[in-house]
Amino acid sequence: MIHSKLTTALLEQQDFPETGKPFSVVAHHGSWHDFNGLDFAKARDGAHWFTTDESHALSFGPRLTTAELSFKNPLVITETDDLYSAWDREHPEGEQDDRGLLPRDFVSDFVDKAKAEGRDGLIIRDFGDRDVIITAYLPFSNDAISYKR
Repeated sequence: MIHSKLTTALLEQQDFPETGKPFSVVAHHGSWHDFNGLDFAKARDGAHWFTTDESHALSFGPRLTTAELSFKNPLVITETDDLYSAWDREHPEGEQDDRGLLPRDFVSDFVDKAKAEGRDGLIIRDFGDRDVIITAYLPFSNDAISYKR
């Protein structure tokens, strides 16, 4: 009983992002390339990925960029409720790619949807990636990023 009251109280104190509501977070982007700013024209998904988990960001490359991301009007989804539900509707036989992961181009469909709705980023809560559960932050332009040096 005490545990459930404590858990509820802690959850109520946390600041979770919601669709359409401004949200800021300090997050990290790992890369193998020297950092000279992000080129969104070269982003395979239409956005660059950030996470608050520094060690997870470093799993994408040894060069870590830390930034404050400021979303004014993000689309917020969850892997389970949104990504997998949409995948299941399109693939009723249950097939996935050969690694058992959702293909990256499937995430880009949500990026396209968010951009079409006039949103400035996509936030994916409870995203399973490389054996961890993270929140992924995908800003759509450098306007949403204040780099920390």
